[in-house]
Amino acid sequence: MAWLNHLFGGQKRKSKRLASDEIRREARMASFNQHIANYANRRALAIQFNYANVDKLLSNPAALDSVMKQVEDSISPEIVHIRDDEKSDEDVLHDLVDIMPKDELYDLTVLVAKSEKKQEQMIAMFKELLKILKAELHLVKMIRNHPENTKELLLRLFELIMNHEVKIYVLFQKGSLMEENLFQHKTVLSIARAIFLGEKIEERAKTDAERFAEKMIFKITQKMKLSGDETPRRYRGLAEKVFYELAAMAGAPLKREEDLTLVIKKMESFMADDNLMFGIVKKLRPRYSDDKARLMVSVFRAAYDMGHLRDLKS
Repeated sequence: MAWLNHLFGGQKRKSKRLASDEIRREARMASFNQHIANYANRRALAIQFNYANVDKLLSNPAALDSVMKQVEDSISPEIVHIRDDEKSDEDVLHDLVDIMPKDELYDLTVLVAKSEKKQEQMIAMFKELLKILKAELHLVKMIRNHPENTKELLLRLFELIMNHEVKIYVLFQKGSLMEENLFQHKTVLSIARAIFLGEKIEERAKTDAERFAEKMIFKITQKMKLSGDETPRRYRGLAEKVFYELAAMAGAPLKREEDLTLVIKKMESFMADDNLMFGIVKKLRPRYSDDKARLMVSVFRAAYDMGHLRDLKS
């Protein structure tokens, strides 16, 4: 059974293979990542039946069949299939009405990124993805029979691929996320993995400092002032000094034979120490109030998690 059907399709039948094979369970995240990668190909195929090109494709039935076969093949049956989902053409069209409008789907993905209870929202999002992919497969099946309303069906398929699917995948593609949502990227991936494994996770509420850090990171990336006289350039200078203090404590500079990963692990363990980080910031900015120093610790950690300091050498 396709695991997206299994997890989100509301089917009561259990698959012994999925329940017992931990290797397959662990492979779900990898197969989902490959599915997202395949979307680029499906998107390119959809351009061939967009509003400008659909008539040209309709004039060549052999080319139409080939494109539909490629669309179908780009959706792995390991993830979703419709073999046990026989529907009449009328039922397929009726199901399209129940698919969440693209604007609401976008709102849902934003909610996943920003909510403190991501798992519940993400499950709703994956259920919607299952509906979208099954609808696409059903449309492909109908189109390959060349009905009179083939043009309408192709345009419906185009809309699903180009304007619905993509809203979900953006959440998992770091390069496509808005800066303020990058802060949560690793958390989103870890929660998705837990869902795919059938695990329940406890999500803690954000602290006030973490909420502040998210806002500050957004302001910094938008070239706004951090606070008072603290400009993005001065923030970057402080972040670099904190980074090099941690690197030195962890043993940098390295000798050629030393393992960089060990130094990074040490740095990250130091970074998790609230008192140590507070002391470093106060040492570098002695005029900061205690509250501001603690908030800057949160901002530094956020910047590190977002990869803003990736270009620095330890």
